[in-house]
Amino acid sequence: MNRTFIFDLCNTAFYAKDVTGQSLRTVIGGFHMLRAEYPLVDETIDWF
Repeated sequence: MNRTFIFDLCNTAFYAKDVTGQSLRTVIGGFHMLRAEYPLVDETIDWF
């Protein structure tokens, strides 16, 4: 799993929140993380 992709996902979510002024309710996708190692998954969940 590429950490850069996760950071891109978080940056995109942050930008969407910033532009709309609304809180993030749902992120669609994430199936690429099915094979990710747990520390990476936990870091991503913690960020959200």
